[in-house]
Amino acid sequence: MESTLPSREFFVLRYPGIVNNHERAIETLGGLQALNKTFNSITRRLRLSFRPEMLFAKPVYGDHRSTTSLIILAKQLRNKRTGEIKLVAEVVGTATRLYCFNGMVDFQYGPFQKAAASTPGQTSNESSSSQDNFQVFYDQLLVKEPSRVLDSYFATPNMPLFLPPLLFTRLDQPTVYCYSSRFRMNQYVELEQNSQQHPYHRKERKSFAIFVNFGDPIPEAAHPGALLAVTSQGNQTRKLARDVEKLFQHRPIWSKAALVHSLKWKRIREFAIKTILPAYAYYVPNGPWGRVWVKFGYDPCKHSSSRVYQTVDYRVRLPRLQAMLCLSGRRPRADDREDAELSGSDLEELGESTTLDVSLAAAHAGETPEPVHASQKSNINASFDLLIFPRFIAINTLLLQTSAFLFSKDSWPDAKQILYQLIDIDIPEVVEMLAVPVSRQNCDSIYGWMPNDYQKTIRALMTRYLETWVKMSNQTIEMIPPEFLDPMTTARPRRAFIAYKEGLDYTFNYSDPLDACSNSVVCEYTAAAINSRPECISVQHFHHSGVAQTLAYGSSRAICLATMVNNDIRVSKTIFGHLDTVSCVRWVDSFKGPNVTKFESCLVSGSEDGDVKLWNIGGKLDKELISLKVPSAVISVHAVYTDESESQIVLAAASKEQITVWTLGLSLVDGEVTSAVASNEIAITYTSYTCLTLRLWSLTPNLLVLFSGMSSGNTEVRTISMGESSAPIAGSLQGHCDWINCLDCIQMYPPTEPTVKGQQILVATGSKDTQIRIWHLNFLEGPGEGLKGQRLHLPASYSSSHILLSRLESVIKGHNHSVTGLAWSPVPWSPTSCPQLLSASADKTLIIWAPSEPLFSNGGEANLVSEGAWLEQVSVGTVGGKSLGFLGCAWGNYNNEIYGHGFRGDLSTWSTDGEPRITLTGHFNSVTDLSWCRETIDGAPIKSVASGDEDDSFMRAYPAYLLTCGLDSTVRLHGLFYTEGSGCSPPVRMWRELARPQLHGYEMNSVVSMDFIHYISAGDEKVGRVFSATESFVEQFLSEATIQAHPGLQHLPIAAVQPEQGLSNRPMIEAEEQELIETNPEYIKPPYPPTESALTETTLWLETNKLYGHSNERPRVFFCAGGVELIVDTLFSYCELLATKPVYSLALNPQGTLLASACKAAKEELAQILLWRTDNWQIHQTLRFHRLTVSRMCFNAAGDKLVSVSRDRTWALWKADVGSGDGKHPNFQLFRHAGKNTHSRIIWACAWSPDNKAFFTASRDRQIMAWHSESGERIGSPWSLSEPITAFDVGSTISGHTTAFLAAAGFETGGIELLAISLTNLTCTSLFKVPADWSHMGLSVNCLAFHPVNKEESVLASGGADGMVRIFKINPSSLMK
Repeated sequence: MESTLPSREFFVLRYPGIVNNHERAIETLGGLQALNKTFNSITRRLRLSFRPEMLFAKPVYGDHRSTTSLIILAKQLRNKRTGEIKLVAEVVGTATRLYCFNGMVDFQYGPFQKAAASTPGQTSNESSSSQDNFQVFYDQLLVKEPSRVLDSYFATPNMPLFLPPLLFTRLDQPTVYCYSSRFRMNQYVELEQNSQQHPYHRKERKSFAIFVNFGDPIPEAAHPGALLAVTSQGNQTRKLARDVEKLFQHRPIWSKAALVHSLKWKRIREFAIKTILPAYAYYVPNGPWGRVWVKFGYDPCKHSSSRVYQTVDYRVRLPRLQAMLCLSGRRPRADDREDAELSGSDLEELGESTTLDVSLAAAHAGETPEPVHASQKSNINASFDLLIFPRFIAINTLLLQTSAFLFSKDSWPDAKQILYQLIDIDIPEVVEMLAVPVSRQNCDSIYGWMPNDYQKTIRALMTRYLETWVKMSNQTIEMIPPEFLDPMTTARPRRAFIAYKEGLDYTFNYSDPLDACSNSVVCEYTAAAINSRPECISVQHFHHSGVAQTLAYGSSRAICLATMVNNDIRVSKTIFGHLDTVSCVRWVDSFKGPNVTKFESCLVSGSEDGDVKLWNIGGKLDKELISLKVPSAVISVHAVYTDESESQIVLAAASKEQITVWTLGLSLVDGEVTSAVASNEIAITYTSYTCLTLRLWSLTPNLLVLFSGMSSGNTEVRTISMGESSAPIAGSLQGHCDWINCLDCIQMYPPTEPTVKGQQILVATGSKDTQIRIWHLNFLEGPGEGLKGQRLHLPASYSSSHILLSRLESVIKGHNHSVTGLAWSPVPWSPTSCPQLLSASADKTLIIWAPSEPLFSNGGEANLVSEGAWLEQVSVGTVGGKSLGFLGCAWGNYNNEIYGHGFRGDLSTWSTDGEPRITLTGHFNSVTDLSWCRETIDGAPIKSVASGDEDDSFMRAYPAYLLTCGLDSTVRLHGLFYTEGSGCSPPVRMWRELARPQLHGYEMNSVVSMDFIHYISAGDEKVGRVFSATESFVEQFLSEATIQAHPGLQHLPIAAVQPEQGLSNRPMIEAEEQELIETNPEYIKPPYPPTESALTETTLWLETNKLYGHSNERPRVFFCAGGVELIVDTLFSYCELLATKPVYSLALNPQGTLLASACKAAKEELAQILLWRTDNWQIHQTLRFHRLTVSRMCFNAAGDKLVSVSRDRTWALWKADVGSGDGKHPNFQLFRHAGKNTHSRIIWACAWSPDNKAFFTASRDRQIMAWHSESGERIGSPWSLSEPITAFDVGSTISGHTTAFLAAAGFETGGIELLAISLTNLTCTSLFKVPADWSHMGLSVNCLAFHPVNKEESVLASGGADGMVRIFKINPSSLMK
């Protein structure tokens, strides 16, 4: 019997009515868009309104619950000849969620009145199904036109008065309520007698609680009515009150949940607590002690010790934690909770008598187990009798207790939002925070006696600890038998795919705001490659902070900060400060080690021009603290704190000829670093060798060690004393026979018991000789008699009291090529730990190494003679392909992932189990051109099946992808990638590089999209190439139904390959396909987003045509005697070509029938424009006018005019001759050209206005000029901007401003400015200047391209000489305001 179920997943809706019209039923549920939003969230309720067109109709809400049902399609088949009837059933999918409407559809007080049956003017909305007819006057109530006077509407004749009540009942579901005549007589007789005067529906309930805000006077005693209310209760309540009084004598401040837990009562009524608390404490609704009860007469603002009772409002926001903790909403109401009347002590008593979870016992007995709610977990004792149930030994960590007030490893949140007091948060960082002396003199109204932003810090700590505990628990849950796992509460992997395939909404694209005041301009995407320097990446070293570790790396002149978003790494911020290429970056680790949280960290960076900068990252504003200088390019930097207060930093930087060490004093204001001052400088010069890498280590606050890896193969060890002007050599670590490319050091952080004598430091060095050497350094007090090892020299002040020993721990030879990067795992170690070392090599591998036995003995002594070996734990990397290996490595995502920095600027990521993860990519050289995808196939728009309507504007708000090309010889394809949401968080959509269609041997200069599956590119080889997509690409981007609707998509090659010695991508033959499947499993099912190896191997497009026609400007060669070649013609032009950046321009008409191309030219006969027919790729026409290189061309929207601009400072307007050629391929003639009133410098860009009545030219002379498309005359005066313009594009008309349209100008200095141009008013208004940190880092902007998203928003793609590609989403109408 086949037991496999279909993979389709359904959500079931139990509609509270008989459905005769499905479209009407969907309309009552808010439509498909509202249903989609509800289904994407597990917390959103389903809204149903039987009269959605009426504003006064009261809706009813449906809640969902998990189900494990099957969706069965039943068909009744009848044989026409025999009359036999056969029933066929087919399982089409599974139902995982059921929506039920259990609420009451209250009495509908609508705008209708009873009328006679013959009432004239009766509409179709009137009810005539019964004897009584009703007339609807809803339309008469609406104000249909804007008006300042409503008297005409109030004076409408024959319209009854309509005053609907706001709400009929406070309850949404039926409630059992027992009426009592005694209460009726005591409470409601007075209401009946005075019903006309009394405004209430019920008698007011007296409350004697005293509310005290921050700064208000503190009450000394309770309200007399509160004491009277307690004394008037029964004996049990008065006894409970005495216990509450004792608790307040022991502790002055309590949260309600903690108080109830501490009472020794099995059953506590909610009403009793509400009555007792106002008699002994006052309530604080806000401030540092918000929502707690404080003993009368006690003022927490006067006692600094009260900080332990300050509150933190914690919310479980991460969807994966909500799923793992089974949190589907707020904590259940008291009436619905089985443990509502049980306190914590009673739960413990029940736990002692419970030996097995009820559901497990029922399952063992063969009964159906009941699901356990999160709020009921506190009733469970997780101990099991191993003799009776030995196979359930691993279940104990699953059944952990949950609590409404205590946070610890054994007590997790039982709701998404809980109020915790600091004294009830049992994690080491909070305990340490409360042990630090109070630094404030006065109590703050927000932070109380705690430091600023303490809530943010503690919330992040709690999230990280909770995530770690859950992860540890899941490792044990895997051993639970499948029959005891609830499939509805078990976390399932989320779907991930290309967003365009499903036609998804673009609203939740992940972005970063550029303007502080609003979100009018946001950056949705930054693609930036890592500079090809060995020490250009660094990851923050801290743990259990709740904040994602930040990866910092250098990209051109920028410092990029990348963080994790739902396990997807993306560039979230860029910092501009260097004026040359960033060569190295390094975070400054905390003095206390990696287990200390740091929301603000210092970062050191160096550049090729010798600048060394110290930054403060993570505060309100990332800022440069100090800038230092070395004689030449910076090779390596490192810095350490010297004291526990972290007010002093020692920074070292290596250049070609020297190492410079600075002592920097930091200025702290409210714990934030504001500036740095250099107080001492040490210069160590070299003549024969160069320092290639270095590290600092602090032995004492006044003594540091400097490790420097030299090109001689030795590692020099120097000592640095505070205040000294020199750094003498303490010794040398020898053994390598070639350059030392990398080194890293780390100290073990052992616990206090057992103690480890001295400081134990591990130093790892990697060399070009393919070896890794690990050295063990020991800094001890005393003479060190009997200890073996090389004794290093210490300064005179330490030589008599301390010793520094070094010995070789191990030699590792596991790589086949040069070792390029090393990184120790930054985790707190114990004496029995086995440290892990990550290594990177040019042999394309990353390897994790660890010793086979601990480096310390059980007594805490270092094993001077270790019998163990360092073994390979995990090995990852790439096999074959065109990659060049790795330049560096780092640990990421709290040591759950490892990063490899490739030679081509990519960041490859793997989990520590060897599973490939998200890849961070970008152009590693200048971006020269970009093009948005044209959403057509075979000349017709793509037929989408994501939307059943003809209007697919919702689906295609964004184009399918963006093509970019650059001087790194690649064409890259970027698209929106979708990761399914979970919990209450929406899905995540982020831009990613999804394909690399072309890997070329020449620098690429231009690219243009022809349709969805074709594009044309051109490079320095002066040949245009046409590419076609492959079957694997189309299947990832388009649905199967869409592919079937277009015949042009059904006969594509499976994949493309590039020959070893060629540049043309060709179809893959069957033998090559089989070989690729065997060597690269990703080919069968490529991961999306693809990894770096998949991008280079499985995403190539097929080259279909080459466009030959442009002269390649080769000089003529003559031969003299002896056969020596002499270049005698065009020598100057050829040398000029080699010395300048070549330009190649392409343009395609909107119909996709004609392609215009132009090549680099130094004389008039070569500065020609070729028009190509796209049906046969033959030259259609040659256009001649310009004298130098044509820098840019652009067709108008109709395709009958072409404008071209050139380096010769002129423009030309070409117009199609309607009578010539065929209809799709007309001939073009020179229609207008530039006269005297034109630009004075190179014209870099041109664009058409949205109405095609004018075109624009932008030049290096800082001017934008508008030209009439018919007369060729200039429109108005030129608009001058602040900087030379190198890129320009025009967008759509601005919503609400019909005479103005959006434009963008890119400058030679990397800036981008948004403009509003009005040809009617002849104005060019600046709307927004992109901040420097979001610009192109001081290098020219080479290309800009707009694409409309909707009537109000547009996206702007930019590419620059810094290699970055950015996508901005802009709301110009908001900027106009």
